[in-house]
Amino acid sequence: MKSEKVRFALVLGALSVFLSGCMSDLMLQFNGQSIEVQTLRDSTFPRGLEIVSYNGRLMKVNGREGILINGKKLSVSGSEVNYGAFSGKLDPKTKFVILSNGQYSIVTHSGPAGKSSWWAFWR
Repeated sequence: MKSEKVRFALVLGALSVFLSGCMSDLMLQFNGQSIEVQTLRDSTFPRGLEIVSYNGRLMKVNGREGILINGKKLSVSGSEVNYGAFSGKLDPKTKFVILSNGQYSIVTHSGPAGKSSWWAFWR
C-alpha cells in the first residue's frame, strides 16, 4: 500500500513538471525502446502506465497503453513503434526521435568513437 502511494506521488510530480513547461527535451525508455522528444509541448500519460524511474531527463516507462505526445499517440510494443501515422519495427541499436517540428527521425546508435574491437587489439 505504501509503495502505491510513493508511485502515485512520483507520477504526480512528473506530470506537474511536464505541465509547468520546464522540460523542453525528454528521453524516454518506453518498454525498452529509446525515444527522444526534442520539444515537449504537451503530453498525457494514462493511468495504466508504470513509471519505473525518472531523474529529470530520462524516464523509464512500461505498459501497454499509449502516451499522447504533442498531439500524437506514441505506443511501443516490443520492437514495434507507432507514432501518429508511422508504424515500424526498430532494432535495439536505433533511437526514435520526435523532432521539434512534429516530424520524426530514426537514428542509429553507434559505439564510442575510436573504440576498436577486441580482435584488433590482439593482432
